[in-house]
Amino acid sequence: MFGNFTHINLQNHAIAVQPIDAKIRHDAYINVPYPFILGGTLAGTVVALGDKVQNLKVGDRVVSDTPIYKKRDVRYGGWQKFVVGRESSTAKVCHVIDSLL
Repeated sequence: MFGNFTHINLQNHAIAVQPIDAKIRHDAYINVPYPFILGGTLAGTVVALGDKVQNLKVGDRVVSDTPIYKKRDVRYGGWQKFVVGRESSTAKVCHVIDSLL
């Protein structure tokens, strides 16, 4: 549990490399603290929920867009095994897509 938050803890299974990730890695496009974990777009499994999360449950397969570049907080960095996400920017993976994997 994450207290009274709508945060979720995700076990990362796949990432998307966005152009901004490459830009920041290459020439520090925005001011970020060092060390910094890049990546804000990922797919994974929900492993823990905040108290106010309503539409997800532990074990759901999801895609998420984290606020890593807005918050500049490494907990949101998608290029790690476990990532903190927000319910508002996370969606369940459709069971049809799930069955194709």
